[in-house]
Amino acid sequence: MKKAEGTIISAISGYYDVEIDDKVVRTRARGVFRDRKQKPLVGDRVVVQLDDQGMNYLIEILPRINEIGRPAVTNVSRVLLVISAVEPDFSLELLDRYLTFFAWKNVGVVIYLSKSDITSSERSDLDLSWPIRCWQVNIIE
Repeated sequence: MKKAEGTIISAISGYYDVEIDDKVVRTRARGVFRDRKQKPLVGDRVVVQLDDQGMNYLIEILPRINEIGRPAVTNVSRVLLVISAVEPDFSLELLDRYLTFFAWKNVGVVIYLSKSDITSSERSDLDLSWPIRCWQVNIIE
């Protein structure tokens, strides 16, 4: 039996698809994770024990950079935050809440402002005169 390191790309009903060297291997988690109250999540870097008979098992979860609860993913480096200019109305408070959460989780954010083409000119709180509708927010440590 040999060991390999990979990344979990899918988790369904106790089975984990792990990408190892551009190949996807279906695995199961060992019971030791349940004892430690650990759950493998999509994005986890893991060590897999590969078996010639097709019985592959996760044997170790490598340290996580971060974890987001909904959806349950780990090791996230950047998210695309799509927020509406109208219908529903643009909310600076909602944008601030998302930016604060992702900064707390140490995740970079790319903001895309949707529906900006149908915004009425009466809106004084939202300046859409910029030709760009997408901004990147970097986390500075």
